[in-house]
Amino acid sequence: MKEKSEKKLKHLRNTGFQRMKHTLEGFALGPQRKTTFSMNQLHLAVGIDNVDLTRSLITNGAVVNARTQDGSTPLHFASTLGHARIVRMLIDHGALVDARENGQKTPLHLAAENGHHEVASVLLDRGAQVDARGSKQETPLHYASDNGHRHVALTLLDRGAQVNAQGDKQQTPLHLSSRRGHQDVVVLLINRGASVDARDEFEQTPLHVALLSGDKNVVLTLLDRGAQVDAREVNQHTPLHLASLTGQQNIALALLDRGAQVDARDDKQRTPLYLAVGTGRQELALLLIDRGASVEALDWLQGTAVQVASDEGNKNLDVLLVERASARDAKRSASTQSSSQTIDKLKDKNGSAASEEGTQPAARPPTTQQGNQDVIFVLVDRDATVKYLLDYMKKRKC
Repeated sequence: MKEKSEKKLKHLRNTGFQRMKHTLEGFALGPQRKTTFSMNQLHLAVGIDNVDLTRSLITNGAVVNARTQDGSTPLHFASTLGHARIVRMLIDHGALVDARENGQKTPLHLAAENGHHEVASVLLDRGAQVDARGSKQETPLHYASDNGHRHVALTLLDRGAQVNAQGDKQQTPLHLSSRRGHQDVVVLLINRGASVDARDEFEQTPLHVALLSGDKNVVLTLLDRGAQVDAREVNQHTPLHLASLTGQQNIALALLDRGAQVDARDDKQRTPLYLAVGTGRQELALLLIDRGASVEALDWLQGTAVQVASDEGNKNLDVLLVERASARDAKRSASTQSSSQTIDKLKDKNGSAASEEGTQPAARPPTTQQGNQDVIFVLVDRDATVKYLLDYMKKRKC
């Protein structure tokens, strides 16, 4: 029905408003005579935003709530096209403000869908239901959010729209705006109380569906506002799984920087690295390895990412994965060994890291963040005092 309605409105525009106006004014037709689409003269007059002709037709007996084949009234037309003056006129002459077309959309649904802020305000002023439900349980706020119409969304929220209303697939307005990449609407909805971790019928959060838009700013906004970085959907995919599957390296990096589990497992025990390799995302796969991903993690069929690369015929990639992981592990081993030697030197010079709480070692530990962490792990392993650990972390700003 939506496609049929859109075709009809496109036909109205493409036919040429001036030619339609001439036809309307010249035809010796009664006001109830209908076109092929079951539109009478009033529908067409509304369509070309002709206030005088609309008034004349109503005065001469045009049915203000007449329906087209898809159930649209003249008020539906005016609301879709943003003709605020005619919207007022129709309602003043008895148009049903919450009339439903065949898809159960009210005029307010259509005004919200098309971003007509003034029309939405007029309809609400005249008593339109702010949370009216369409055939898929969608509210006007769903439509405004899905299409990025912030001003309309704000008006609806100011009039009491439910910010966490769910459609028939349990999607909230925040799901829809996140999926489309409408950051300004995302921020508005969250500021008005939208649940940042709301779940749809597939257990997807707005962060999951934001991966579909590929908009890094929306992803960062959701994370900044408390979204769970490792939230699981029905297949146990985390956002990092989806970023890896779709090859969105910048977003994957942002998720990792926010603490995403690099070796999280889905319902088939596949890691993000496994999915990245399986879809040929070489650069992303190398990024995951550099951030600690295991090349030997087994899926439910006992396969590894390296085997997947080989099975896909990408011999260069499987070798590259192993070499990259080996280089990473060697670097970590060298870093840990260096840190351990540093502690041994400290112990030799000061007796023991844990012997005197007031004693501070004279030697300076490594200055890199990884080096700091390695030193801390070694200190803990060697039973350093709490005071010594705290002093070390303060000095190194861990």
